[in-house]
Amino acid sequence: MSERQRRVDHFNAGAAGSDRETSYEAEQRAGVRRLYGSKDMEQLFPRQIPKAGVPFPSGGRRKGEPRWNQEMVTAELNLPHPRTVDIDPRILSAGQPHVTRAGVEHYMSGKFEETGETFADQHNVGNQFPFVVTKRGGTEHLIISGHHRATAALLKGRKLTARWIEQDD
Repeated sequence: MSERQRRVDHFNAGAAGSDRETSYEAEQRAGVRRLYGSKDMEQLFPRQIPKAGVPFPSGGRRKGEPRWNQEMVTAELNLPHPRTVDIDPRILSAGQPHVTRAGVEHYMSGKFEETGETFADQHNVGNQFPFVVTKRGGTEHLIISGHHRATAALLKGRKLTARWIEQDD
């Protein structure tokens, strides 16, 4: 196991909650934990609605500051081989507000595992794998790409294979 995966596993260990969690944190994660492994698309998309809010809490941001270090992300994307880790989706925060039913269904169906065909932007290197940025200290694990795959992993009760970097706050 790589040092990077060991570091992520440290964060994954808190996915189900802990007694050190504040009531606010527990409330933020309650819906995510309820969906974990449910395989129930109807909880997210009742009455066949085509678009819904992401199931993850919204990532924090400071006014006027970028949410992630673009130089670090670009450097990771330019590596000759993707460095991936397996992240528990229950610890993730969202970098976008919505997901589409069609996109989540695509990743729930198993088609991606069979063919490698992404739901969108197939030729974009940044969409080959989901991308998660963790703020140094493990305070937030922000999805910057791959919200539909992360949502499908959550519903399936599986870890998300993603590119990952850890950056200073």
